[in-house]
Amino acid sequence: VENEEELTIFFPTIHKNELSNMSRNIYCGAIDYKAQIDKLMPFAKSPLVVMYDKSLKGMHLLKMTKSSYLDESVPPKSREVLTYAVAKKRSNLKGYFNKNKKLQNSTFFLNTPLVKSAMILSQLSVYDVEVTNVLSTQINYDPMLFSMTQNKDRKKLYIANSISVQDDNIVQTNALLNNDIVYDWINYSSSIGVDYFYHKITGEERVYDLPVINNQVIYPIAIVQPTKARFRIINDKKL
Repeated sequence: VENEEELTIFFPTIHKNELSNMSRNIYCGAIDYKAQIDKLMPFAKSPLVVMYDKSLKGMHLLKMTKSSYLDESVPPKSREVLTYAVAKKRSNLKGYFNKNKKLQNSTFFLNTPLVKSAMILSQLSVYDVEVTNVLSTQINYDPMLFSMTQNKDRKKLYIANSISVQDDNIVQTNALLNNDIVYDWINYSSSIGVDYFYHKITGEERVYDLPVINNQVIYPIAIVQPTKARFRIINDKKL
């Protein structure tokens, strides 16, 4: 592209940590999965059972989860990690869960998309696996979770969430454009990018007050728990 360095480019789906060399005209808006995992790790009890699929994202999340859990800066624990891959067409986890004493009183970490996560939650109950808690990142912050799982299956589930929009007018305006910014983090990130650069061009006050540091949007992280019909923010000290 001619005069490429003069263009300002915003990538809503990329975090700057994923780029080895980033030009000053490039901005990134993706959420920080590593920061979310680190936020959840203090509540992980050994053994940590990591469920993942073999997609590119699943493998990336697996690597970050193991790295975070085994980090020596984390309070001492035995740090035993068990990993189980959920195959694309696999619908029965009996071979993993049935009478597996290693899994009792463990923490499960779900690096799986929603449908697979719902299946895992259901079968933990079916095979009487007693868990300390179940942790997950943004990938399972989805309202479909409530229709795909039973309340009893998600009682110990905690999810890290970085979507913090609270202005009803913004939500409703985006909804008119068929742009879900309440649960879809890519739409949310894109909206933040548009708002930020509109502010830079016009000097108008920003709608979103999220900081942009070293060309990366910085998101807060809240731990939420699904109740019967909604996600509620919890005091993570009581997780």
